[in-house]
Amino acid sequence: MLVGAVVWFLRNADKAILKQNIWKFASIGLVVVFIGMVFQINGKQPSINSPEAPTVKPRQAVIEKNTEPEDLSTEAITCSQEKVKSMLRSPSTADFPWLDYDVSKWGDVYAVLGYVDAENGFGAKVRQNWQCKVTFPTDDWLDCQAECTFSEG
Repeated sequence: MLVGAVVWFLRNADKAILKQNIWKFASIGLVVVFIGMVFQINGKQPSINSPEAPTVKPRQAVIEKNTEPEDLSTEAITCSQEKVKSMLRSPSTADFPWLDYDVSKWGDVYAVLGYVDAENGFGAKVRQNWQCKVTFPTDDWLDCQAECTFSEG
């Protein structure tokens, strides 16, 4: 209905009046659209007590229900990378792959296999394969212990 009224007005209005007042008409139109959007948005929000309102579960209840042991594969890879980096002749040149790792878990022990490209003592970039045995003695994933060795091939 509003669009029809605007079209009728534009067809029947004097062109000189439209040119002089175009900014007024545009401003009024924008205000009308903005007010309509505000009412549209406010009309769709559910109240706190309505059935559509999202429910929030207490964090403690979620933690207690999760009795599965936590998978620390990603943390085992990170721990292995740090240990391997500390064993290199030029640790600042270490370039690890993005996703090319082999991770296995036996009880609380993770076995991580990967490779690193790093400079050797002569400055040449070489690829070295490595394997690490990673454990997490405490509940803190930052507290990890890794035993790593380099292998040929």
